[in-house]
Amino acid sequence: AIYEITRNLTGFVRKDGDESFQAKSVSDLIKSSIAIFRYPLRREQISLTTDIPLDLPLIRARGRHIRQVLLNLVANARASVNTYHGSQPSPARIKAIHISAQHCADDPELVRISVTDFGEGVPEEHRDLIFDAFFTTRKDGTGLGLSISNNIVREHGGTLGVRSGQDGSTTFNMDLPIWSPRTQLGART
Repeated sequence: AIYEITRNLTGFVRKDGDESFQAKSVSDLIKSSIAIFRYPLRREQISLTTDIPLDLPLIRARGRHIRQVLLNLVANARASVNTYHGSQPSPARIKAIHISAQHCADDPELVRISVTDFGEGVPEEHRDLIFDAFFTTRKDGTGLGLSISNNIVREHGGTLGVRSGQDGSTTFNMDLPIWSPRTQLGART
């Protein structure tokens, strides 16, 4: 039942133009997604850095949907950093969000987009639950953002995962298929 609700919500979001899959630049998708955050992050003294190689292949994507996933991941990272640090950065951990992209080391037909923050982290007991609809640890959260994002990424033939670093960082990895004649037809073996 919950899966059906989030699938329907994902479908509702998609009704807005029913954009088709196209060859998209990872760099352009990231830049257009983070532009909205530049001023609020600067005001909150959160550093936003990117590392996006110019030679990445195009990905097969519905641009608006991948931008929505990126907006959600950056918004969550921002909330995590602000919750952890409050108004003052800790000397041990910086108020920062880093977005990177690269070829997946274990699959050359995928590009990995990573959003890393140095915020409150995701407790181990929550890592298997955070993509479930209506699961949230935030007072003002709906528990739908990551669930819908996960559904969007899966509909693109990709995966969305999370890992925690020993430095206190949290990284969300979105692996998406590169554009090719095979993926243009929606097939990925």
